[in-house]
Amino acid sequence: MAGIDLLTNLNNRRSFYKFVQPIWAMSLRSKSNTSVIMLDIDHFKLFNDNYGHALGDRVLVQLSETLQREARSGDILARWGGEGRSSLFFCRKRD
Repeated sequence: MAGIDLLTNLNNRRSFYKFVQPIWAMSLRSKSNTSVIMLDIDHFKLFNDNYGHALGDRVLVQLSETLQREARSGDILARWGGEGRSSLFFCRKRD
């Protein structure tokens, strides 16, 4: 599955854009609200350097599982990774 981040089981950047683009377009047309939330893990490279990538991976997996449990049906979660950083994105249509 090229659209899924293998570590976190979340959408990757490409899949996030694919799923969010029509939501964003509909929101603009209908003048309704949509939220995009970015969670950036501060000093994640330093954490990995100090405690190892295996523990950093566990942090990402636990955070992703928490977000998946709390997400509503229709919410879109994704992970951006690389260059010593990891960000999670969350798109939510307003009820």
